[in-house]
Parts: sequence; C-alpha cells; structure tokens
Amino acid sequence: MNRNDSTRTALDQPDDEDKRILALIREDLLDTAAEPGFDAMVRLAAQLCDTPYSMLSLVDERRQWFKAAHGVEQGAETPREFAFCAHAIKRPDQVFEVRDTLLDERFVDNPLVTGEMGIRFYAGVPVRSDGGHALGTVCVCDKTPGQLTELQRNALTDIATSIESLIAVRRRHLHTAIRLSSVYVETPAMLYLLDEAGAITEVSNQWLRHFGYQRSEVIGRDARELMSAVSRARFRKVRERLWKRGGCQDYPCQFQTAAGQIVDTLVSADIERDTLGQIVQIKCVVTDVSRQIKLQNALKDKARIDEMTGIPNRAWFRERMRVEMGRAKRHRRPLSLVMFDADRFKEVNDTYGHAAGDRALVVLANQARLLLRGSDEVGRIGGEEFALLLPETPLAGAVQAAERLRASIAGLDLPSVLLPCALSVSLGVTLIEEGMSMAEAFARADAAMYAAKRAGRNRVVVWSEDLPGGRDPRDHRALQN
Repeated sequence: MNRNDSTRTALDQPDDEDKRILALIREDLLDTAAEPGFDAMVRLAAQLCDTPYSMLSLVDERRQWFKAAHGVEQGAETPREFAFCAHAIKRPDQVFEVRDTLLDERFVDNPLVTGEMGIRFYAGVPVRSDGGHALGTVCVCDKTPGQLTELQRNALTDIATSIESLIAVRRRHLHTAIRLSSVYVETPAMLYLLDEAGAITEVSNQWLRHFGYQRSEVIGRDARELMSAVSRARFRKVRERLWKRGGCQDYPCQFQTAAGQIVDTLVSADIERDTLGQIVQIKCVVTDVSRQIKLQNALKDKARIDEMTGIPNRAWFRERMRVEMGRAKRHRRPLSLVMFDADRFKEVNDTYGHAAGDRALVVLANQARLLLRGSDEVGRIGGEEFALLLPETPLAGAVQAAERLRASIAGLDLPSVLLPCALSVSLGVTLIEEGMSMAEAFARADAAMYAAKRAGRNRVVVWSEDLPGGRDPRDHRALQN
C-alpha cells in the first residue's frame, strides 16, 4: 500500500466528527499537564496487557496527543494520519485490535511501524464523552505481534470506562471551581461573567491572553462591544432566549481581538438565579472554534472544486446558475449560457494517453478562466464538457465571448502549454429567457453545441428553434435536480 492510500484511509473521519471535536474541546484536556489518575490507569493497562507501551490518546482534527503515557513521553503527539487511534475512534463501542501491523495493509508502511517505535501489535478501546462521542482511546502497543486474551480485552474495556469516570469527575470539579469568584481569574478556561444588563463583571486571565485585552479594558463594558458586527446584530435574540429559558445554552459568537481580528467561538452560557428567581450572574465559557470552522470551510471549498482542473464542479456550477437565474429574473437582466466540448477528445486519449488528455482538460479550463470577467463562472460539467455562465450578457455578447474562447484555444502555442497536439472546441450559446428552467437552458446550449460538432467542429453555434436536439433531455434534468 502506498503512502497516499494510507493517508486517505487514516483521514476517513467518524460520522460524528464535528460533534466529537466539540466534545473534546469542552473537556479541556488537550495540552494540559499530567494528572495522577490518568497516569495510573495507563500504567495499569500496560501491566495487565504485558506491553511496553500504553497511552491515553486524544484525537483532534489534525493530531493525536498523549494525555497520559507509559513507555513514551506524556504530552507527545503524532500526526493524525499516522494514528492507530484515528481508526479505533470510528467504532466507539468496540475494541480495535491489530495483531500484526506488517500483515495489515493500512499500517504496513506507517512510520510508527517502520520507525523507532517499531509497533507490531496494537489494541485500543475508545474513551467516550458523556454524549457517546469518542474523545480518543486507551491503547496498548508492543514491538512483537500479539493478541489480547478475553480477560485482557475486558480489563482494557474496564480501564476505558474508569477513565471516562475520571473525566466526568474532573469536569464537575472544574465547574465547581468556576463558581468560586476567587478562582475565576486563574481558571484555565476562557471565561467571563455578566450581570443582568450584560456588562462584564469578571473575566479570566486565559480569556484576556487569548483575545489580547487588559482587564481594565473589558471590566464594566457591555459584552456586545467586544463582538463582531454580525454577532452584535443577532445577540438580542440570543439574549432574549437565554434570559427566558435559563439553564445552560450554547450559541456561536464572533469576538473581536484587541488587534481587530475576528475569532469564531462557541459560548456556553449558564444563568444563575437566586431563590426569588432574580438573575445573579451569567457565566459564559468560551471555546475558540475558528480552527474547526476553517477546516470545515476548506472541506466545503474542496467539495465544490473539480480536482483535476481546479474550476467549479457540476454541483457548484448548478448552484451558481440557480442564484444567477433568480437574480436575472428579479432585475430583468440578461443571462447567457455557453456549453463547450473538446473536439475529438477520445482520439487525444487513444493516441497520446490519458495523461495528455488530462493536461488538455486543464488547459481548456485555464483558457476559459483567463477570458472571463469577475462576475462570470466556468464549470466542468462532466468528462470533456464545460459550461460558461455569463450574467449581464445579452446573446450577442455571449457569442463574442464564445468566439474569443474558441479562437484562443485554436491558436494555442502547443509547447508553451505542454500539449502534444492541437486542440479545438465546439461551442453552443443560448440566452436564458424568463420562465425557462435550468434543464431547458442546458438542453438548448447542448443542442447548439452538438450542432457545432455536426457542422464541422471548431465553431460557435447559437441555439434556434430549428436545431435538432442534443442528447437525452433526462441528462439535463439530472443537472437541475
């Protein structure tokens, strides 16, 4: 198994990944000092399973980090793609066991196997949050192949349960400590207190360090003054809900640092009342979730882009087209669609190989991007077929744009773009009229494009009523659905 395959397998995330990461962050275990209770549990695991290595491994979105360890350093970490535990957490209710890593294609070339640790045997039991999400594992490893006995499997499972209880006790102790005003300032949590009016009455040093403020700059200020404009605008509804319902509630909030940077956070707000029901204080624990949000956005962007050409894929082009069709209808502005297809593309693949064919598709996408305006969009619809969406463009302007693209591709300097043969495209153009469905627009542009091919290729054809159809209309309904 090559490294790319191994990395892809390791990065296959649990179905509850987002909730799992939030649960891990809320426990505030990552990057904390060693704690005797966890250390004792890990040592016991190594003794009972007779292994040189044992760890309490916590898995976040990019790494595994050892809260407690035997045989390796506490606080050490490895990339997530190398972590055996990243596989174990996918099934929170099962023991994950690898009896011989050299016989398992997922791990045979893993650096933890081939490197200094030389792991040949691994067994791990997920450690779960009170909501059932796997925070990480308690695991044992050996330099020789092995297999847990039934007694050892049960013991390792019991140790995982004991660690979960320790985490719960730790959480309760932390919450109790936070209630003591003398501890508020020194708590490792990012915390601030509000009065009934929403003014900040106390704030932890950790919050101040994270956002770059001095205590004198925030005490007495309305908390909304430290939020982004977006969060200020929606905080009124959040506040009404909090004040009425009480209890502990979570809500997203963007804070602005002293340097002006916007930070995405999750605020857990707990309203405390006296015996008469009057608000005593509102305790707010802040978790920085900016890294998770950036990761989520990156994954969303990746899902929108065609991996080969780097331009939007069919799904994203469809969404953009739906938006632009609605805008054109509201403002009664012209909107045109161009479809184009590489001529004799099969011959390129058959004669020069698929690598040359892939390069040709990249060149077509790049040429289209070079000629587009900022408001235009190009997408790969499938195979060697592309589409251009041209807002604020009447039919005549769309024909000119299509002709410029055709001429630029036909006139390419082959050595400069690393192509083994000349390229040409056939283009179909249509105006998207009011009341037209997306499937109808695609069908018209497609019919014009196929007419261009039938007429000899390397040309632009405008849709008209007398053109024969392009392909099965069901293909275009698939684009719309």
